[in-house]
Amino acid sequence: MERLLMSLAPTELGRIRPELEACNVPTLLVWGTADVFFHLEWAHWLQRLVPGVTDVVEIPGGRLFFPDEFADDFVDAAERHWKTV
Repeated sequence: MERLLMSLAPTELGRIRPELEACNVPTLLVWGTADVFFHLEWAHWLQRLVPGVTDVVEIPGGRLFFPDEFADDFVDAAERHWKTV
C-alpha cells in the first residue's frame, strides 16, 4: 500500500481533468487533516477544479482511514450533504 501511495503523482488526475472540470454532480469532499499522503491542499485543489463540489468538510486528526476512525463524523457529514441534494 505504501509503495502504491508513494507512486501517485498529481499528474494521475491530469488524464481525467476535463471530466473533473465538467462534473456538476453535487459533490462533498470529506478530508482528514492529518493524512500524510493526501494533504489538505489536495481537497481545496479539487474544490477549485470540480464545479459540483458543494463543501469541504475537514476531519481534525483524520488520516488515510479516517472513515473508520471517525465514522460518526463521516456519516454526519454525508447525511447533511444528502439532505441538501
